[in-house]
Amino acid sequence: MRRTIENPYRVNHKLYYRLICSFSFALLISFVIASNEKEKSSALVEVLKNLSYGCIASTVVAWLIDIANMKRLNSSANQYYDAIYGELQFEIGAFIGVWAELCAVSFKDKDYYQEKHTWDDWFQIVKENYQKCDDGKQEQLFSFYCKQLRDADNAVRKSIGRIRSQQHILTINGMMNSEIQQIITDLILNFTRYG
Repeated sequence: MRRTIENPYRVNHKLYYRLICSFSFALLISFVIASNEKEKSSALVEVLKNLSYGCIASTVVAWLIDIANMKRLNSSANQYYDAIYGELQFEIGAFIGVWAELCAVSFKDKDYYQEKHTWDDWFQIVKENYQKCDDGKQEQLFSFYCKQLRDADNAVRKSIGRIRSQQHILTINGMMNSEIQQIITDLILNFTRYG
């Protein structure tokens, strides 16, 4: 399960571009007014120039502060995401690892530890090899499979249950979106099918 909520907070760069452009325009106007006057410059032009310089500098500083705050918030959000979904990711990886172990122990025709598959693929590999076995071996393998898969399956279900029990809080805090809800629903359906 890849991270679907990556850096959820964004800096509104367009706002800062517009502010800097408008203050730069005001500064340009003050230069045009100053160049058209016969006198060195009037107090109004000086106030407009200084105000424009101050506003541009303040906008740049605010922009940099906003960028730093967004980085901090995104780092924190990513850590929360990893804390919430890390256990589920680990349990799913362990579950898939059990399938590789089942194939390696049960069928010695290949080095199954070196292969990488989804659990649907592992299920099909186990099913095909299982059907090739005689009835006595099938009975032994079935009890072995049930014993090995039960713990891994229960761990994934418990992890999903913990996430689902906090679903509303996660949604409010932006840690669960429709894509993650669909992933969780698909996991529930898959584990119902195999469990």
